[in-house]
Amino acid sequence: MNNQDIPVISLNGFIARFNEQSNLRKNRPFCFILGAGASVSSEIPSGYDLATKWLNTLYHEAVDPKPPVEEWATENSLGIKGFKYEERASFYSQLYEKRFGKDPEGGYAFLEDAMSQKSPRVGYSILAYILSETQHKVVITTNFDNLVADALSIYTETFPLVLGDQSLARYASVDVRRPLIAKIHGALGFAMRNSSDEVGELPEEWITPLKQIFAKYTPIVIGYDGNDGGLMGLLKKMPKGTINAIYWCKRWTDSSTPELLNGLKPTICDILRKHNGTVVPILGFDEMMLLLQQSFDPSPGDMLEFLKEKHLRRVADYNKHMAEISEKIQLVPKPSKDPSQIGEVVDRTSDDQKLSNQVRSSISVAEKQQISDLDMALTKIAEKQKVLPWWEWKRRIDQESDKATKLKIINEAIHQLPENAVLRTSYGNFLQEEGRIDEAINQYKEAINLDPNYAFALSDYGEILNTAGKTDEAEIYFRRACEADPKDAYFLIQYANFLNMNGRPDEAENYFKRAVEAAPKYAFAFWNYAIFLQINNKTTEAELYFKRAIELSPRNAFVLTSLAFLFEKKRNFEDADFYYKAAIEANPKYSYALIRYALFLYAIDKDDEAKIYLFRAIEADPNDAFAKIRLAHLYFLKETLDPAFKLLSEAEALAPKEKPWQVEMLFYRLAYDKKAWPVRLNEMRDLLDAGARSPDWPLDKHIENAKGLEHPNVELLQAIANVASKGEPLSSLEEFAEWPKPDK
Repeated sequence: MNNQDIPVISLNGFIARFNEQSNLRKNRPFCFILGAGASVSSEIPSGYDLATKWLNTLYHEAVDPKPPVEEWATENSLGIKGFKYEERASFYSQLYEKRFGKDPEGGYAFLEDAMSQKSPRVGYSILAYILSETQHKVVITTNFDNLVADALSIYTETFPLVLGDQSLARYASVDVRRPLIAKIHGALGFAMRNSSDEVGELPEEWITPLKQIFAKYTPIVIGYDGNDGGLMGLLKKMPKGTINAIYWCKRWTDSSTPELLNGLKPTICDILRKHNGTVVPILGFDEMMLLLQQSFDPSPGDMLEFLKEKHLRRVADYNKHMAEISEKIQLVPKPSKDPSQIGEVVDRTSDDQKLSNQVRSSISVAEKQQISDLDMALTKIAEKQKVLPWWEWKRRIDQESDKATKLKIINEAIHQLPENAVLRTSYGNFLQEEGRIDEAINQYKEAINLDPNYAFALSDYGEILNTAGKTDEAEIYFRRACEADPKDAYFLIQYANFLNMNGRPDEAENYFKRAVEAAPKYAFAFWNYAIFLQINNKTTEAELYFKRAIELSPRNAFVLTSLAFLFEKKRNFEDADFYYKAAIEANPKYSYALIRYALFLYAIDKDDEAKIYLFRAIEADPNDAFAKIRLAHLYFLKETLDPAFKLLSEAEALAPKEKPWQVEMLFYRLAYDKKAWPVRLNEMRDLLDAGARSPDWPLDKHIENAKGLEHPNVELLQAIANVASKGEPLSSLEEFAEWPKPDK
């Protein structure tokens, strides 16, 4: 029986069958059997090339006088039964064994070198698309190279299951969710099967998995000449009907079908006859895959554009991750002084991304050294790049405390990277802090134009719009920030705070819940939600979320202080005292904890102890106006006026922007400073007209002191205190003749 009975179809005919089976018989996927011929275009030597190279080495090593290699290379010279020079590729394994039989490590090194730094070419890119996007997810290969896996990494977003050793064969499954690459001769880095004994018989571990695959998948053979006995032996032994069909792709440039079939090995023909096989003439692996690609419906997108986008994403991811490491070793901005004011404090980064300033003082010497080493390493890495990366510029901006120097760094950074949205946003933040609101808005807008999905620019712009009273427009940008980065709890919390402050607590709570679900290890997400619950009188739930935040960040003095404040409000003084002390122990120089504890001590009539903690707060932060105001309050109560006025003057010099503090400072002036009354009543009128109040602050004792000091108008002073701290209407002051009338 000659080979002319083997069916042959054109490549176009095969492609039509491929698409028909793919669309109509999804339960009968294809698998790919790849040999060395599929890798030739990727510059990996073929079995023929390697066999020739090893044969030439053996020829030159022979010491006797020799005729030309094609005459010398015989069965007798090589000791390889049946060897023929023109069929040397068929003796690949025997030649390998002759060359490296006594030096297996040398053989591995040779093959590794032959395959190093080789990249998958276009045919593999299309194969990767098929494996990742269709039901055809299995590759069986005798090759050692990693071209299939590399192609999946480069050209898709899918990662394969690579079985590079027979010990892994049990993981081969016919029901695969991701691409399966079965390397039946081993892989680089594993024990590669290359000698005639090793490839002459398939390892037992592969037999059952491959039988199961062939029972479900239709094999497409490309670049494989059947020179090993293992896979060929299995295909030959499998009963007829266990493989529904085989398509054997054969490289052929001649139009003569008889010549093509006559060139097939008898073992290949036997397998094709047994398993309903068909021969498909092809120009090469790449050419075949290109034509196959064009037949897909829908066809894959522009691969070049995909590669460009993927490269840009990888560069962006690299810079993002470097920025995260950079941020991890920096301080978090200090939180708001007043935990009852929701929306003022939303820490931007999770505790595993950044060392907060509340716990920084408690880290070990070894940790501080590692932080210092990291800082230096980041600088060296950045300075090796042709252009300093944005994350290094941002790090330098964030670390600089001197305003003039910071502005100089910002301008240089933007000059170097004018189209970077992160740096534009940093500039906007700087301008906003300086009160240059219009300029800040322009920078935020520019950042958003450069990157419409940069969530920080969107959120910061929303915040500045909200502060300006443009709530409808602000909401658009808060929403866009959440959509740009829906899994970042910071933006969800920002929007939640916005909703709550605008009288939409039900919607706000939904976003707080989304935040804690999105970031279950983000302490400040739980803290923000707890504050929201506390403000909305859900104190039991608030306590649970404060405690969850403490579990995540047990030495975070700010969170500990917040829970202590909750217990104080609930009049659970024992627990309040415990958590205030825990906060101060966690960070002895955290002025807010010291102040809050002092206020707590004052509330339970421990004035002398309160004074001690206020002194500690001022020592920890000499620029803390709040601590100076509170300590002045205690001195005024005791009518110790000289130190009280000194502290009050220092607090006034710091010019705090908080309206409640401004009201309190001015009240003390009006109550105790004879030069201030009635000269500064106009200032108090303007503050109260603007809505400034200091709710629930006890001012009655100051009224008594003022009376004892023969204040000129105690009744009006009492009325001012009632408006400022007890919620009396502003109109109640109009009955006093001395109260200044509004300017007309």
